[in-house]
Amino acid sequence: AELVVKMTGRYYLDDDAGLSPFMASLRDMDVDRTRAVVKFGTYARPVNRRVIDCVTGLIMVPVAVLRNIDRNTVPIAPAWARSVLSLPEEEVEVVQGKLGIHIAPAGKPYYVV
Repeated sequence: AELVVKMTGRYYLDDDAGLSPFMASLRDMDVDRTRAVVKFGTYARPVNRRVIDCVTGLIMVPVAVLRNIDRNTVPIAPAWARSVLSLPEEEVEVVQGKLGIHIAPAGKPYYVV
């Protein structure tokens, strides 16, 4: 399957402590099984389990799933999460702990999620 890694342009990887958890998930993923790598929850309240919201600043999804996201949905993150939740659970790698990116939502100072 074709996979897309999307990262918001104004954000950047937190590589101060080595490989970010997201990038480690990509490196270690089972290429025959994993179809998505995602951090669920909101950027303000990330969680380590599947919920109907996700951090869209850094995410990997299959192209087929990406095509099914309604881009007119506001906010968009729940639409991304619902599309990932449509995949079998064993095909989704849930990033545990920090995602490993610096974000600056709404012009606030950067911080690590």
